[in-house]
Amino acid sequence: MSKQVHIKNGIDLYLSDTSFAKKLAVAMQRKFGGVIKISAKLFSVSRETSKELYRVTVLFKRPKFEVGDMIHFKGQ
Repeated sequence: MSKQVHIKNGIDLYLSDTSFAKKLAVAMQRKFGGVIKISAKLFSVSRETSKELYRVTVLFKRPKFEVGDMIHFKGQ
């Protein structure tokens, strides 16, 4: 892990390995449920290889309820 920043709604983790970030998000989703969103943005072009370099953002949103919680929906 490169950097960890505590923010109002959680923690931002800065990772250098994209595949690890995706695997971590999937593991968290399996354990806690929730939603994963992955987006890539063109960051730069390599001068040596002319390859496009992307910065990948992985969002994991945990649900507001946990296993065992009671959910009331439309009075039920």
